[in-house]
Amino acid sequence: MEESNDILLDDELVLVDGAVDYSGQPAVRSKSGYWRAAWFIIGPLQQSTATAAENVNIWAGTVSLLPFLGAFIADSFLGRYGTIILASLIYILVS
Repeated sequence: MEESNDILLDDELVLVDGAVDYSGQPAVRSKSGYWRAAWFIIGPLQQSTATAAENVNIWAGTVSLLPFLGAFIADSFLGRYGTIILASLIYILVS
């Protein structure tokens, strides 16, 4: 038991000063998770971690709600096949 406490108290292994895991123990670098996509958002786009997380959440929410908009347009105006044709044309033109 003492050996594991020594490992957790080693300054090189602690992720950030004051960072703790789910059980309240100091976070260990080798056992913590990584957000791999964040390196692009934080690095080249130069966003803080909080701003990057906010932008990812906004994008995920928007993408989750877009099918409702498509369903509304399909049911109200274009019909099933018209919506498929329009969405396919937009996809081809944008890609």
